[in-house]
Amino acid sequence: MNVDQELSLFRYLCERPYRLETTVTEGLAYLLKTRHWAKEAIHKLLESHGYKQIFADFDCESQYQFKSGPRPDLALLELDTSSTFALLELKIDAIFTPNQPNGYVRCLIAERTSKHCGGEILLFIVPKSRRDSVWKQVNARLGLEYVVEPVSGYWLRVNNVTVAIVEWNELLRRLEEDRNLDDREAEEIITIMKDKTEKDLIPEVPPITPKFLEDKLIALEILHYMRLAETINTKLSDGAFAALTPRKDKAAPGHGYAWTGRYYYCSGYEWLWIGFEPECWSQHPISPIWVVIQGSKNRAVMRLKSAFSGLIDAEEAFFDTKPPAALKIPITLKPGHSGDELVTDALDQISHVLELIVSSKDTE
Repeated sequence: MNVDQELSLFRYLCERPYRLETTVTEGLAYLLKTRHWAKEAIHKLLESHGYKQIFADFDCESQYQFKSGPRPDLALLELDTSSTFALLELKIDAIFTPNQPNGYVRCLIAERTSKHCGGEILLFIVPKSRRDSVWKQVNARLGLEYVVEPVSGYWLRVNNVTVAIVEWNELLRRLEEDRNLDDREAEEIITIMKDKTEKDLIPEVPPITPKFLEDKLIALEILHYMRLAETINTKLSDGAFAALTPRKDKAAPGHGYAWTGRYYYCSGYEWLWIGFEPECWSQHPISPIWVVIQGSKNRAVMRLKSAFSGLIDAEEAFFDTKPPAALKIPITLKPGHSGDELVTDALDQISHVLELIVSSKDTE
């Protein structure tokens, strides 16, 4: 079993979206507290952004609480004076809070003034896909309060405090370069952080195009699809689809980017969803209405692959093996059809899908 497959507490917590950024922050803090080579890697990162003073050692505190209110993810403190000389804000998909970055800069300036040391540098660690948007916000917010002095690239200074954007892959590369090759625990932590900060990300929202916001026809088209999904799910509860049991705990909309639909139990599968699915529609421009089977038990879902092989080969269904495994089937909407015709066609297709699901269970 390789490091990507090992089950650990760190990996378990990283799989919880609401815990991800906190867990990754604690993972880096743990390495900085327990590995001297990790501190050396951070020193090199700080030096590459103009920080010249070198300490034989330093302390690291996660969720550091300043008396004035701000609480950055990681604070690096001089051992002799306990003054904060660097702040690291680790972002994956979190947005800016009101204290960022101005409140952090004020705290660093106060550290330097009150203790005559520290208060040097603030690094935002971000995925490459978010670098430009975060940099734009950093510049705009700091510009409201300070005279911003550009240095180079994603690097500026305000009141002699360096503020810079660093990509996650640069931080992780430096950790990998300095890591003890026999340190399997550190290897696992770095590998998981790499997956979670550069691969499994929610896509950035691009700039809004005003003409789309003002186009009533586009809005009406989307509204029609949403209403169609609602109507289809209403008809599925009429009793003719005994294989489907609505999930009361998941009766509201919500699968991925889906806003209208419903979850069901079906023939032992816990996560069958039917509804308006823009994400699948964007990946496979066939239909806005989809059936998606996705489960916590990947092996059970993967057994559907053979039953749906004909549709998959014809590109009328799509199997995603990336965990969690998912089978995605577009409900074809015939041009020129409307109202009852669309609903009847959809119900016929769903019925066929359910027959294939049941047949897959019968052959086990």
